[in-house]
Amino acid sequence: MADRNRHPQQPLKIAFWSSSYLRGFGGAEKIVNDILLSQKMAKFKRYLITEKVQQSQADSDFFRPLPPEVRIYQNTFCNPLLAQHNPILFLIRLLKYFKAAIQLGFFFRQEKIDIVHLHMVNIDVLVLIFYKFIFKYRLVITFTGMEIALANAGAMSRWKMKKALQYADQVSTVSLEIKQKLADQFAYQHAHYIYNGIDVESLKRLGNEADYEIEKDSFVFCGRLHPVKRVPYLIDIFHDCIQAGCRKKLYIIGDGADMDKARARIRQYGIDNQVIMLGAKPHEEALQIMAQGSCLLLSSASEGNPIVVLEAMALGKPVIAPIVGGLAEMITHGEDGFIYTPADKRACRDFILALSETPELTEKMGQNAREKIAANFSHARMIDSFIEIYNSLSQPLSKQNQLLNYQYQSNSE
Repeated sequence: MADRNRHPQQPLKIAFWSSSYLRGFGGAEKIVNDILLSQKMAKFKRYLITEKVQQSQADSDFFRPLPPEVRIYQNTFCNPLLAQHNPILFLIRLLKYFKAAIQLGFFFRQEKIDIVHLHMVNIDVLVLIFYKFIFKYRLVITFTGMEIALANAGAMSRWKMKKALQYADQVSTVSLEIKQKLADQFAYQHAHYIYNGIDVESLKRLGNEADYEIEKDSFVFCGRLHPVKRVPYLIDIFHDCIQAGCRKKLYIIGDGADMDKARARIRQYGIDNQVIMLGAKPHEEALQIMAQGSCLLLSSASEGNPIVVLEAMALGKPVIAPIVGGLAEMITHGEDGFIYTPADKRACRDFILALSETPELTEKMGQNAREKIAANFSHARMIDSFIEIYNSLSQPLSKQNQLLNYQYQSNSE
């Protein structure tokens, strides 16, 4: 551990790394928020490491405020690889990142962190691996799905994935499908499957109080407008539904790189009266909108175990989504939603039309969805699973775990 003389009665010091926490709108940031807020985590000394957005900002605009006992460390962790197309900007970002990485070392030395938990693998994992050898903390990595898609697209990303798996002390995935991909594509056999969980009762109360001004029984998309989410593709499909006689509306919650492209597609079709861009909303406000809609729509090319799907189902809404990532583990086709192959626009269109024309089917599927989430996706169970991992790392690595790490390193080389 980071402090080998730590008294057994002293709380573990756990730092959660989520560089996009203060600006992100997605499920990974929401899970970090949930873990840090959990009463079960109060026995640990908790830290959040994130990218600085504004000088005085200490909480996300989208999620509940963190308790004062959570210490927040912010710095300029701006990914230089996102500016590869601009050599000058790339150099500026690289120097800023290098400076932030050096300052982070002083933070680790001062705080003597025991465990660092990284949510979603990115360039930051290389810094964490480097400091792991210096400060002797344990590294936990949660894979959400997008990392594998990126790794398959470039040699650098694939090398980064291999290093992450090689030097992590514990690995978790948010779906069985991702766990299997780590085994099949990276020969990593030891990942823990810990599904995302939600507080169903809190969502139920929020749903009952919802009073957001949208047209009832509309369709909703909620998430980042990242190219992998394929929002323009979803607009294409909904345009086909309108052409087929659908009079329902589609509300799009979120922002991101594809915002302008999505707006342009709506203007191109002349359907701005039926497809409404709402922008990013605070979490509770987004839930209130979903609570008054009839169905959640997704069109992603890649997913893990999306929190937004669990939330929509807990609110009693069926989900129409492509068969990617863990979505087939969450949605039972024909019972609590519909799933379709990602390239099958017609199937998605037909499912949207079926629910828009058959409100009793929508209601029945929504009831099934709520019951499934309450029975299988417990927030408490998710927290307990992570705590079990943290507690296991409070002891010295067993010879068996050392052997597993050595075997993976040997297989991956």
